[in-house]
Amino acid sequence: MPRAKGVRRSSPEALAARLDLAQHERVSSLLTLHRSGVAPLPASFRIPGPPLLEQGSTPTCFAHATAYATALAFAGKLFMPSPKLIAAGATAIDRGTTGVATPLDDDGGTIESVNAFMAQFGVEPMEPSVEGRNSDVSLGNMNDEINMADLNAAGQRIIVGQYGIDPTAADVGDVVCAALVAGIPIVDTFFCDSAFENMGGDMIAQAPDMSDPQGGGHATVLGGYDTIGGVRLPLLLNWWGADWCEAGTCHVSAAWLAKTWELWGWDVAKVTA
Repeated sequence: MPRAKGVRRSSPEALAARLDLAQHERVSSLLTLHRSGVAPLPASFRIPGPPLLEQGSTPTCFAHATAYATALAFAGKLFMPSPKLIAAGATAIDRGTTGVATPLDDDGGTIESVNAFMAQFGVEPMEPSVEGRNSDVSLGNMNDEINMADLNAAGQRIIVGQYGIDPTAADVGDVVCAALVAGIPIVDTFFCDSAFENMGGDMIAQAPDMSDPQGGGHATVLGGYDTIGGVRLPLLLNWWGADWCEAGTCHVSAAWLAKTWELWGWDVAKVTA
């Protein structure tokens, strides 16, 4: 039975507007130390985060990836993500360097989909008010209503539109792993073929068959990596249940990375107040 999918790639114009994540201050510093041999990247690494939850049969993979990446990006920081920030992230993914939010071209990247995901944590959004406003429901304040302007303002905390990674670059693996060590999870969107859907055990994802008639777009998160056969392989976190591959995760090859549609660094802005 085909797994639920729903993501589509961004426009070439949106992709062209992004900076290489290797230019990010924390990532650049780690790469310099690694390449000079002064402080090589560790053999394995994980960004701590909440348990993986299933998306079910709905095409909300992008909402899941958005919410989970936001939770990972806030790991170890003073501020934890609220549904306001997570929903803002669902619109921020297609934002260019201008900081202007643009609509997602994705079946699952809606505020409703993100709210459905958050409900799995026991956080239930209120219905829209008579003014048409969406509600941000946090554990601390169950009546903190917001409008879309507030939502987009909150999204400025999530630094995603500015940075991306070129999947075809020769050093893509180093950049991905350095970003993860810097605490920046990677949202990835890609063509998911039947072989990926049916992965099991300790299989490593390979380049997809782009001609697979059963394939479709999917979104997941890279949240860590391990060294296997002398090569650092990113760990992909998926929403298809514990029976998929290794308890809902798998390692991905360099060939898989090269064929992804998009790799997004998902960072959060520092807040001093």
